Amino acid sequence: MEMKHRPSHPEEPVFMNLVARIKGCCQDREHSIRERADLTEAEYRALFQVPMNGDVSSGELARKMGISPSRASRVIDGLVNRELLVRTNDSDDRRVSLLSLSGKGRTVKNQIESFVMECEQEIRKQLARDEYDRATEGLRIAIQALEGD
Repeated sequence: MEMKHRPSHPEEPVFMNLVARIKGCCQDREHSIRERADLTEAEYRALFQVPMNGDVSSGELARKMGISPSRASRVIDGLVNRELLVRTNDSDDRRVSLLSLSGKGRTVKNQIESFVMECEQEIRKQLARDEYDRATEGLRIAIQALEGD
């Protein structure tokens, strides 16, 4: 799946246009995965941030998701009500709520990870090994550039 390099004009945002296309493709696949798992976008993102065998504070989850604590609280409440998360108080600080996956939550997260691997396998089928390696290295470089590292 060799992409042709074409000359670009300095005023054309080639890199950012490609990022937007990748983002759109990823959002389409992610939407399909969320539908299969019966999760909203926020619920999906929250479950991804909770470790499989551990816990995370509600404040840390909000920070990782990039949302306000009040918005995170609503998402968490929904996941607790659906019995996907378990909320406990931190033994060192009762003001802190710790969140962990319930058995049902681990099952759903495993299902999501399985769906993600299906997508990964579809991509790998489309690319030769060296193309896949170059693409993943290019993405790593792009992430470093975008994060400013």
